[in-house]
Amino acid sequence: MRNRFGSENTEKLIHVLKVKMPVVEPIAKTAVKPTVQSGESEKAIVKELESPGSASYATTMKRHGIREPIFGVKISELKKIQKRVKRNYQLALDLHDTGTYDAMYLAALIADDMRMTKADLQRWADGAYCTCGAWRLLFTTSRTERR
Repeated sequence: MRNRFGSENTEKLIHVLKVKMPVVEPIAKTAVKPTVQSGESEKAIVKELESPGSASYATTMKRHGIREPIFGVKISELKKIQKRVKRNYQLALDLHDTGTYDAMYLAALIADDMRMTKADLQRWADGAYCTCGAWRLLFTTSRTERR
């Protein structure tokens, strides 16, 4: 039987590939020391968020309905912090409670969805502000109420 490479002998092809393919050892990953230690508070993160903030980005976000306080940290910078911090449920709750837009966004990125309770999620939804009424309708009513 012919395979997609046009060879009638598949086992011969596999043998040739194994012989010609060099064995590559995995590269050992070096540990990157995070800036935010596991015991640090949300205050350290919020202080860290102040420096990469941009006034022009904050102005743009305000035009889109975001309220003060906002540092104007770009999402790409928040993603870098997310990679460092990983998932941290308690830190996410604490960051959200600061009320700062950038910290709240980061909180959503690092929140552990498996540990998130309905009460916490409802509290986050109740505290969210949005200019569109559809968002409120979507997150505050149950499926049966919308039907």
